[in-house]
Amino acid sequence: AGAYFDLGNALGDQGKLAEAVTAFRKAIELKPNYAEGYIDLGNALCRQKKLPEAVAAHRKAIELKPDYADAYICLGADLHAQKKLAEAVAAIRKAIELKPDYAIGYSNLGIVLGEQGNLAESIAAYRDALRLQPDMDGALNSLSWNLATCPDIKLQDPAQAVELAIKAVKLKPNEGAYWNTLGTARYRAGDWKAAITDLERSMKLRKGGDAGDWFFLAMSHWRLGDKKRAEKYYQEAVAWMDEHTPKDGEMLRFRAETAELLGIKGKTK
Repeated sequence: AGAYFDLGNALGDQGKLAEAVTAFRKAIELKPNYAEGYIDLGNALCRQKKLPEAVAAHRKAIELKPDYADAYICLGADLHAQKKLAEAVAAIRKAIELKPDYAIGYSNLGIVLGEQGNLAESIAAYRDALRLQPDMDGALNSLSWNLATCPDIKLQDPAQAVELAIKAVKLKPNEGAYWNTLGTARYRAGDWKAAITDLERSMKLRKGGDAGDWFFLAMSHWRLGDKKRAEKYYQEAVAWMDEHTPKDGEMLRFRAETAELLGIKGKTK
C-alpha cells in the first residue's frame, strides 16, 4: 500500500492525475483504513475538479482519523472550491482547533473569510498565520493587499501594507502578483513614483499585466501630473476588464475610483 501511495504522489507531481488516482485507489484497496491514502486521493480528485468525489474522500479520512487536522484543511479546500464558504470556514476552524499552531490553517481561513466579506476577521487570521510563520509569503501578500485595498477605510493601513509587501517580494522576487500588491500599497501610501516602478515590474513579470496594474498606474500618473498617460492606462484597463472580468466587484471598485480621480466618472471611453 505504501508503494502505491508513493507512486500516486510521484504521478501527481508529474501532473498525471488519472494515473495518480488509480494508484491511490489501489493503496486504499490494499489498506482500507489508510487515512493518508484517502487524503491524497481527495487532493488528486480536487485537482481534477471532481469536487464531490474529493469531498467524499476527505470525509472518509476524517471518519477513519477524526483528529486529523490535515484532512479538515483539505476538506475546507474542496468546499471553498465549491463556493460553500460557510462550510469551508467550519472545516478550517476545526483543523485549527485540532492543531492550534497550524499556520497554513489560519492563512486558508483568511482567504475564505475574505471571500465572505468578513474582512476584519480575515485580517486577524492572516496576522495569526504570520505570528506562527513570519516568512509565509502568501499570507504576507494577502494581508498587505487587504490593508491596502479594504473597502472599509478604518481597516486600511497603507504603511504596514508596504512593509509586508516588501517582505513578500524579497521572499519571491519573481512573483508578479506580489509586485502588483507592493505597487498598490505604495500608491495608497502616497509614494506614486515607487508605485509606478513596482507596477511596471509586475507587468513585466505577468506578461504585460492587466487591469489590476493599469488602474493604479493610471491613478499614480495622474497624481504626478501626467494626465495623458493616466487616461491611456485607464482606457486599457477598462477594455481589458470589459473583456475579461466585467462583473468583478473589486475591479469595479477600482474602476470607479480611477474614473472619479480622472474626472471621467461613468465614462468608459
